[in-house]
Amino acid sequence: MKTALHRGVDLVHQLLELETEKSQAQAVKKETVSTTVIMDKVRDEFTPLAREKEIALNVIGDGFQFESSYGHLMRILANLVSNAIKFSPRASQVQVKVEQHAGLAIFKVIDEGPGFTEKDKQFLFAKLK
Repeated sequence: MKTALHRGVDLVHQLLELETEKSQAQAVKKETVSTTVIMDKVRDEFTPLAREKEIALNVIGDGFQFESSYGHLMRILANLVSNAIKFSPRASQVQVKVEQHAGLAIFKVIDEGPGFTEKDKQFLFAKLK
């Protein structure tokens, strides 16, 4: 239970970091981003970590372009994929998918980890002290 909660806390930290940047009026640099470049980077960075745990890392998606902040997107994806590998059981599978829907890029990280209990979910977005 603690590990699932820690995964949620890591995600909340990332979201709070982004909110802090926003509140400090830092301009987010949007640029044309290629899903091919992003997914290749995810595959290259996380395949060695996945192999250490005998986890099959499947990176799936068609190549298309959209507007986003490359740095912010990579930081969020890196956090999600890292946690998926970290908390998934040995010899399992982690999928990273990207789909285009209504002009948006939808990223999904699907793993076989323990996930969050209903009790954990209550605290995911609680203000950290």
